[in-house]
Amino acid sequence: MSSSTEDSEYEPSLRSLNTSDNSASSSDNDYFSTSEEEEEEGEGRAWRSLELSEERMNTPPPRFPFTGNPGIKIDENPAELSPFEFFSLFIDKRIIDSVLVETNRFAEQTGQDDSLWRPVTEAELFVFFAMKMLGGIVKMPEEEMNWSHDELLERPIFRQLMTMKWYSKIKQYLHFVDNETHDAETHPNPKLYKIYDVFMTLCENFGKCYTPRQDVCIDESLMLFKGRLGWVQYIPLKIKNK
Repeated sequence: MSSSTEDSEYEPSLRSLNTSDNSASSSDNDYFSTSEEEEEEGEGRAWRSLELSEERMNTPPPRFPFTGNPGIKIDENPAELSPFEFFSLFIDKRIIDSVLVETNRFAEQTGQDDSLWRPVTEAELFVFFAMKMLGGIVKMPEEEMNWSHDELLERPIFRQLMTMKWYSKIKQYLHFVDNETHDAETHPNPKLYKIYDVFMTLCENFGKCYTPRQDVCIDESLMLFKGRLGWVQYIPLKIKNK
């Protein structure tokens, strides 16, 4: 290689890659360290050798004492429970009664001039939730298509359970909390106040039915969301589930 100006510019890099015996005799610290003159001149990043010891290495966190009894905690035999009984273990009467009261209250507050509305009953609320879950099993491009009379699209069970107009009215006024009594300054979780009472009751019911084991792996799921929510994170490089 000729001793040109270009060669002199790359001389430090070539010297660091030299595999001759002379370079091998130098210590590893010379490779990861930079002289004070180079630091003053601002040439590149200053590397320093790092000596690891047992004291400096991060120790794994201690395992917490586990005293629970993992498994299902249902008194009845799970194999003998009907689907409705399973559903009632989590969405119990407390939740249904609360949603029933708040839905009718919200309709009175905001739908006074709505001639199509009447107080919804407990049985209708159960049917409404059942239809919502059924609609999630076989998804239609539009929810109204579940009431279609088309031979290729029709799902007769929806028309048998409830009319589309009454289903839409329950969905319009469905509510879980009284808006007039909400106080953001005293509420334990203002961002969740719309569903807070139902959410806490659900957590309690889940804890009554099942106790997880000591080692639990919690995975995350990203969902496409275009609404307004304070804690939504925009991560463009991760795959979103639609």
